[in-house]
Amino acid sequence: MQQFSLHPSSASNSAETIANATSALQLTGQHYLAGQWQAAVTNFFPAINASTFEPLPWQFADCQQDELELACQAATDAFVKYRQRSAQDRA
Repeated sequence: MQQFSLHPSSASNSAETIANATSALQLTGQHYLAGQWQAAVTNFFPAINASTFEPLPWQFADCQQDELELACQAATDAFVKYRQRSAQDRA
């Protein structure tokens, strides 16, 4: 998978880099929660460059309260199993 640096001080932060990142990202408007793709959402929020506050070319799917609760529960359940693993297995 190709990685992109979109940091404003990065030498590779060019229109071409952003265009390449945009074509590499395939946002679906769905969340992947607890091993399942959720239904597509209709509310989105824009990506913003935290250093410059300029908008980036992506929109991200917003979540509802029930999706947030499902994600938190899935993380809690996963951690119960994860914390039983040895430090070597975790690394």
